[in-house]
Amino acid sequence: MRLLLTIALLATTALAHPGIGVVVDKAGNVYYTDLKQVWRLAPDGTKTVVVPNVHTHELHLDADGALYGEHVTYTGPQDGSGTYHFRVWKRTADGRVVDVVPTTAGFRQQVTFVRDAAGNMYAAGESEGESLQVVVRKIDAHGRSTRLAGGGPAFADGSATAAGFRDIRWMAIGQDQKLYVIDGPALRRVNPATGAVTTLVRALTEFSPNPLKWDSRHALMGLTADAQGNVYVACHTCSSVKKVGRDGRVTIFNRSSGGWSPTGVAIAPAGDKVWILEWRAVSDVRVRAVALRR
Repeated sequence: MRLLLTIALLATTALAHPGIGVVVDKAGNVYYTDLKQVWRLAPDGTKTVVVPNVHTHELHLDADGALYGEHVTYTGPQDGSGTYHFRVWKRTADGRVVDVVPTTAGFRQQVTFVRDAAGNMYAAGESEGESLQVVVRKIDAHGRSTRLAGGGPAFADGSATAAGFRDIRWMAIGQDQKLYVIDGPALRRVNPATGAVTTLVRALTEFSPNPLKWDSRHALMGLTADAQGNVYVACHTCSSVKKVGRDGRVTIFNRSSGGWSPTGVAIAPAGDKVWILEWRAVSDVRVRAVALRR
């Protein structure tokens, strides 16, 4: 099984697109990536680098307050024929940074940052065999990987293997413990217990993604859901965060301005605000909070 992020249309784009990693701990500290290091924004506004010199697009925060990410490197020509390496690190609640997966050639396959409360991980990949099929795999705490959903016609809803995917870009476990998937221009929900797939919105972008351009293929980036099942999606190319209600209604939750555009979202544990990770130009990165209406 090969993660979809390794598909080599333009292999070097794995290092080129912005990160989506932003998480919030119970104390209100916000952690986010700028692809060079991981920052912490404290409740009093103090910014500190807590994990230096790491190129990570995603972050995960567990129930004990440990922060997880990776460091990806590439050496070789720009055509993507060189070599990728990765390592997975963990920052403990007391600030120690240790590697949980040492530097390894290739891409992550058995370790992901999409995890539920029980410690299961979820990965988008390709099925083995003669027929190429996009699937979602569930990896338990013992490292056992099983197909959760996928194998049917592209964009088909249904139970487990009757459902089908086309181009999974990003995934997230919401506060409601459901798995949400960006599949090309569509937003879809997967039941982690049964594998049932439901399309919430078939076209959440304003145009059809172009797989040869990262800013088109990643038009929709980070996403999350609240405990009620409302989904918030960073629409990078439309400079806004879109909200998809439980009834499927799509609204603009927040618009970015001044050249900024959202790439990641996180809901505070208290459920009172959404933190938005924004990028501008190549390297300007910031986070800001938007209150949730009760």
